[in-house]
Amino acid sequence: MRTRNNLYKKLYSKKSQRFLTAKVRHSVQDDIDNRKIVWHAIASFYLDTELLEYDYERIAALFTQSGFSITELKKIDLYEVFPVLKDNLLTISGVWNGIDEGWLNKACTLTYYRRNNNFFRMKVRFYNRVLYTMRKEHWIKIESIMRSKTTQQIPINSNLIENS
Repeated sequence: MRTRNNLYKKLYSKKSQRFLTAKVRHSVQDDIDNRKIVWHAIASFYLDTELLEYDYERIAALFTQSGFSITELKKIDLYEVFPVLKDNLLTISGVWNGIDEGWLNKACTLTYYRRNNNFFRMKVRFYNRVLYTMRKEHWIKIESIMRSKTTQQIPINSNLIENS
């Protein structure tokens, strides 16, 4: 009797592990799919072209729609996009006409899986200390646009102001 119960427990736990593994894979794939738009928007920071105000507005709108906070977006840039595209910041004649979507998706997906590796993070932070100044202006402009959009969307109830 005891062996039968143990067998059922083992079978049940294996089934649940398979189910949980499939569920985790599904949520990871959803997370990657949600990040693809963000990866492409951030990739424009690494192009050898000057971004216009319209470009910043478009990128800020994409970031807002993504649902990620500024802190999360900066981490996505640092640990998922920066390792892939940092070389474009270093070359004299970098890519300026756009980055291939398929290649970017594959490369950023690989760094997505490596982003929690301590050695990988240490190496990325080292390179970031040298190269962050090349992306800093982009983040300052994006943050200011996103802040201005959120303050414009907050409705002000005049009754609350008058009663206080």
